[in-house]
Amino acid sequence: MYGNSPLPGKEKGWRVFMEKVEGFREKGRGLLQRRWKISRERQWAFTEEVEGSRRKDCGFAEKRRRALKKTRRPLKKRRRALK
Repeated sequence: MYGNSPLPGKEKGWRVFMEKVEGFREKGRGLLQRRWKISRERQWAFTEEVEGSRRKDCGFAEKRRRALKKTRRPLKKRRRALK
């Protein structure tokens, strides 16, 4: 019973799924929570920028936006110096 299925029991399955999602969020296991430990005061930086807020949050929203755009670069292999 997934998605828009008209079958009976879909609501129950969806409720169970949502409970799991809520538990997931409460634990702080989401990507955002894992990458950025944020306080309640700073949570607005994760929503759309408020006009004139850039100075106030020291570019926090901008930094986050840039970090999310970056792709993971492969690690450079360390070459041993030849003796």
